[in-house]
Amino acid sequence: MKDTFKQILEDGFKKGYNPRETAEAVEWFRKKASQTRTLRNTKTSKIMRLGEDGGSNRNTFNKKQMIGRMYLFEYDPKTKNTPKLPYYDRFPLIFPIEKYSDSFLGMNMHYLYPAHRAVLMDALKGLTLESSTPERTRLQMTYNLLNKSAKYKYFKPCVKRYITENVMTDYMKIEPDEWDIALFLPLERFKGASRRKVWAESRRRYK
Repeated sequence: MKDTFKQILEDGFKKGYNPRETAEAVEWFRKKASQTRTLRNTKTSKIMRLGEDGGSNRNTFNKKQMIGRMYLFEYDPKTKNTPKLPYYDRFPLIFPIEKYSDSFLGMNMHYLYPAHRAVLMDALKGLTLESSTPERTRLQMTYNLLNKSAKYKYFKPCVKRYITENVMTDYMKIEPDEWDIALFLPLERFKGASRRKVWAESRRRYK
């Protein structure tokens, strides 16, 4: 996983692209990530392998997540295979937006068609709270803020509640300059429905 991010970033830098500077650069990184097929059939256990490089991994793994940052983790829901939860993503890519004592509300970008992820991400960037330390950059948002504006309409089918004890791995923090890469990598692992069906149902919710 880390090698995928590293290679795409290096390829972009060689072409003079910084993933957070211009719309042209953002589009290049998104397109490059969407063409990455090597992860499609890779087991999540391999993608989320911890400490495989002796600690030199640029992406850090955390026991907890923070509001407004992007994370990847493995999840095994308590209500899986029940009418209450006909399908779910085993491998969520989220921005946490609210935290509770035993769970958190997360916006899982995998529930959208890739093109709609891009539209939502472009809108969300207006909520970026920059930091002098780049890795501390995050989105400053709440559920109510997102719900009040039509420009964030794609967020609605993405919002899921995750029970903390059902999180199967530490949280892999995706750095801000990797957000647009992560959006388009084939990381979703839906159980109970195909990704096309999930995306079609999400589309019906925001149309």
